[in-house]
Amino acid sequence: MQKGIIYVRVSSDEQIKGMSLDFQKQDCLKYAKEKEIEIVEIYEERGESAKFANRPKLIEAMELCRKRKNSINAFIIWKLDRLSRNQLDYYYIKRTLLDSGVKLHSATEPTVEDNDSIAGKVFETFSALQAEIDNTIRSERTRRGFDAKLAQGIWPWPSPLGYKPLGSKKRGEKKNQPDPIDPAVFPILQKCLKAYATGQYSRIELQKMLDDHSLARIRKQKTHKQLVYRILYKYLPFYAGYLIHPRTGEQIKGVHQAMLTPEEYEDIVCIRDCGSVASRRKREADNPEFPLRRTVKCADCGQLLTASKPRGNGGCYAYYHCSTRGCASYGKSISKSTLEEEFSRFAAQYQLDDKYVEDFLAMLQGEFSFNRSEQERQRRRSERALQELRIKRQNVFEMRENGSYTQEEFMERKEAVLKAIAEEERLLATLQQDQSDWAKKLDRLGMALADFSIPWREMDHEQKQRFQKSLLPAGILYHRKNGFGTAEISPIFAKKWMIADEKSLNMPHRGLIWNRVVSELDRQLSLMDAD
Repeated sequence: MQKGIIYVRVSSDEQIKGMSLDFQKQDCLKYAKEKEIEIVEIYEERGESAKFANRPKLIEAMELCRKRKNSINAFIIWKLDRLSRNQLDYYYIKRTLLDSGVKLHSATEPTVEDNDSIAGKVFETFSALQAEIDNTIRSERTRRGFDAKLAQGIWPWPSPLGYKPLGSKKRGEKKNQPDPIDPAVFPILQKCLKAYATGQYSRIELQKMLDDHSLARIRKQKTHKQLVYRILYKYLPFYAGYLIHPRTGEQIKGVHQAMLTPEEYEDIVCIRDCGSVASRRKREADNPEFPLRRTVKCADCGQLLTASKPRGNGGCYAYYHCSTRGCASYGKSISKSTLEEEFSRFAAQYQLDDKYVEDFLAMLQGEFSFNRSEQERQRRRSERALQELRIKRQNVFEMRENGSYTQEEFMERKEAVLKAIAEEERLLATLQQDQSDWAKKLDRLGMALADFSIPWREMDHEQKQRFQKSLLPAGILYHRKNGFGTAEISPIFAKKWMIADEKSLNMPHRGLIWNRVVSELDRQLSLMDAD
């Protein structure tokens, strides 16, 4: 009588679909009884993947076959895909079993037993291939699902330290919400990382600081340097609100609650990689030798370019380069002269002449006068509406006193009228804001724009920095082969607010959105104040 073993495997999702271990064992035992095979051992693999290296029970079963070579004759599985979903792995397992004198049996695919015939070989090959195809399709669907979640700003994998898992997988649901914060661990990590971002602490001191703030007590184990390494390298982008695509390296804005500001994230990266504090990073960023350092971004990863002057044969050579690890352009330098020459040509398109600045300021003045007239009319309407509401409030109180309203009706009407009065008062206060300094603002803006009429190359460092921030509020991408990409240009430089007819330049442009005008004006003036 032959002797054999049974091997069954099920993953968590297959358990739900009715392919339970008990179901598989029943079929395998029934098959063994029909074939008069004595079962000496049953191996059960629970929730493991179809990868050979990740299945300890399969390895254990094959080891038993090797040790009891020629005494075990049959290796029974429920179906070929229980053994492997990869053809190479399948034939490797089969070959190893044959070397131990063990023949493969499928309880639900009798043709596999007759694999010496052409029909049996064809069926076996097709079954192994079909299992691999199914696995490939499943993997592709999983990848697409992960990509879709990342595009939504949701991290589809286990949440990093400081955040709590939603438990969607346990409930058989898809993860459609961002990871919530862990109220016990999140504030500890946030406080310690913000302290580390100041540059006053070393990595060892950060490790001790975490445990001093009770992280070890909460996790019930001491914080080791390996965890600190994961926090500073693996988890740090997530803590700053970013998701890094594991295959492409693409940086995606997450919708979860960030632990750090972008500035704190940059400070920590600088301290982590260069051993320098934030103040040193800022001094380097303002280095007049590299004026584009805080403006030009890498087209591959979207991060700002940094710069350096490495020493080589013949002296020092100045370069701009991307310092983002994992980026396709990481370590690939761009000559300082090449980048700045290209930017000089790019900036030349947006130089402002005196005539344009004069017309632009005149247009803003006209817009302000028109807008102020509209605001005055709206203010008078608001005052009339407020007066009517106050009369209405008095009537509500009088009707309560004479018994026309019940207590409930009185409270309801009083709340409604008081809310309307508060809203009208807020609107009136906004309309009455003092704008007497408007002329001074325009004079200051005119002085700033006048500086931008000279070529970028001839500007001093401060003028270049102000010009770049004014022209490119979000910076600009640069590709080593294709040059500068499309960027958001300030409306002032793009001349989007000027009408086409030159004879009408001094006339108020009624189509302007006033809030946008004021917003851009305030932005330009804030840049001047920052300098």
